[in-house]
Amino acid sequence: MLRERRKWFHVKRLLLRHPSLIFSFILGISCLIYGIASLAYAKNFARVRDLTKKNKWLEITIPSTKKSPDSAKFIYKKLKRDEDNCIDRKFYHHEVRRIFDYESSKDDYDSKRMLIIGSHTSIGAALVRKYQRKNIPYTAVKSIIDFDIYGHSSDDYFANLSFKSAFIVYQPEIKRHSVVNQKLEMVKAVHKYFDSLLQYLMNKGIPFVIALPQANSPQILKVVMQYGGLYVDVPYTVDSKAVDDLDNPLMRAARECDAVGHTKVFIKKGSEVHSMDADIAAKFLRKQMKEGKQGHFSIHGATNISMKEAILTVVPQTCNVTFLEYPMVNETSPLSEQTALVGDPNADVKEMLKEEFKHFQNVWDKKPYLSLVVVGRNDNFSNGFLARTNNFVKALEYNLLAGPLANFEVVFVDYAPPGNKPKLQDVVDIPIALQNRFRFITVPVLTHYHLARKLNTTMQFLEYIAKNIGIRRASGKMIAALNPDDIISPEIFEAAAGKQFNRGTLYRVFRWDLRENWESNLTIDEIMPKMGSQSDVRTIPNIKERCGTLVVHTQIIDDQPSFKEYAILCGSGDFIMLSKDLWGAIGGFHEYPGNPNVDAAFNGKMMRLLNGYVSYTLDAPLLHQHHIRKNVQRPCMQDHEQIINDYICNGSSPLLVNYPDMPDWGLANEQFEEVRR
Repeated sequence: MLRERRKWFHVKRLLLRHPSLIFSFILGISCLIYGIASLAYAKNFARVRDLTKKNKWLEITIPSTKKSPDSAKFIYKKLKRDEDNCIDRKFYHHEVRRIFDYESSKDDYDSKRMLIIGSHTSIGAALVRKYQRKNIPYTAVKSIIDFDIYGHSSDDYFANLSFKSAFIVYQPEIKRHSVVNQKLEMVKAVHKYFDSLLQYLMNKGIPFVIALPQANSPQILKVVMQYGGLYVDVPYTVDSKAVDDLDNPLMRAARECDAVGHTKVFIKKGSEVHSMDADIAAKFLRKQMKEGKQGHFSIHGATNISMKEAILTVVPQTCNVTFLEYPMVNETSPLSEQTALVGDPNADVKEMLKEEFKHFQNVWDKKPYLSLVVVGRNDNFSNGFLARTNNFVKALEYNLLAGPLANFEVVFVDYAPPGNKPKLQDVVDIPIALQNRFRFITVPVLTHYHLARKLNTTMQFLEYIAKNIGIRRASGKMIAALNPDDIISPEIFEAAAGKQFNRGTLYRVFRWDLRENWESNLTIDEIMPKMGSQSDVRTIPNIKERCGTLVVHTQIIDDQPSFKEYAILCGSGDFIMLSKDLWGAIGGFHEYPGNPNVDAAFNGKMMRLLNGYVSYTLDAPLLHQHHIRKNVQRPCMQDHEQIINDYICNGSSPLLVNYPDMPDWGLANEQFEEVRR
């Protein structure tokens, strides 16, 4: 005890003689605390994504300047021009094949390839696995949302490609969230899809096989017979690998039960699961193709059970399963006179299912598949901004509950928030179902002042720069820029759940409007069940249709006429979706001191792609909530039509010399605080 007192005595005497030691000690402790706090705070900064690394689109993206960091990746150093000195985009038309994951610098275009339509299905995925193992070149297409051939000559898309044979193991399906009678629309969609596809195959002399579990129209068989192909009736197979095939009731049930403990599945009358796996079924199809078979076949396993029984066999007993009748009657095709037993003749389908699914669980990607980027601030813009935003959030909640397999995030940029009001992260209502999916990124007022000075503007809200900030920091493979007063269809979430979007395509939707005072007669819960298709949306009261009826999904935009007719939809900026890589290649929106017309000009900026671009308009429109127009301090982009024409001609515009495309678009070199809710 005495020894301890002596120690403290010497310490006190030392500190009294050298008071600077006290200051140094306090300073050291303060620095340590600050350092720890800084480390913790740094974790809350929104991460900027590198959108140029391994980005194949930069090979055909016209550099913004000769000194652009990405100009070295551009593979065409001398551009071919036509008589008016504009880039001859038709000369580079073959580059459209990049939407099928081709890369000019790597792929051998002279070799004949296998074409697989429905690569996400059980049999399609089995075909892909086989050709990957054998190093056989193939082209894979998932669904009608990935690529719809209708409306164009197939050579527009398959330019300079040569196919040895084609396997079609997919058909357009019903819209799960449509409540209107779909039979007529469904049959039309199926016929258009197969007519266009088979016409191309016949013209090119490409042998093909169509293999479907229960065709949605008996006309498919007639068309196959007309074009001289092979049609095979196949049952549902025992397979747990094709997790993106959510049109397969068995896979949907297994995934939804694992994710949320309940599922709703549509069952076609008479649908069965047979004792064969997808690899065996795919092997049979390859054999028939190799032997040049034509006509109508059917295959079956040694044993089979109904789809309902199969689902109840693989899902946990605790899962609440709701079986729904398929909302259109399937007219049966004529029975095939040629049938074949495929697989083990002693196999028991129930035992196969139990073994295949006994360890089944969803494997979620670390990063979301889809990012929704919206911007705003708590300033009561156009009266009722927060109420409209909360409606937007409620609609997202409905979409997630209706389609719980969609892996998405919402990136909400709170731009220059007013200091006298709470931030959006503190006032937006986030329901339990959506918690931890919202990322609020705050751009401080000081950053806006620096931007305003740099751009020589008095604008108080730079909408598209704010969107660029969100896009640059979004995590998804697909990134959609939209507005927090929009209501989007659950069908978009269905497509996201199955990862159906094409990474080389610009996706758009029509915008229709909810009229003034719509809230007095409707709620979000009443609107959302009618958001499945155009026909559904038309049944909602107080709707203003701003666009015509959608006829063709896919358009190639590569010149003035095609741009004028197809590029700029009404409500152009309310939904613009690209892959992360395409956003990186194009360089986001123009960082211009204006808001209106910047969205339209972005369509022109897509013409930085040397061959033009592919645009896809989704079926169901979005709804825009009515609000008064209040564009004070939000001037238009000047001369946007001339800017668009310049981009169509040269991939750039001299009118934007003061607002050039920069590699640090989206303020990539800045750090902004992020809060996840």
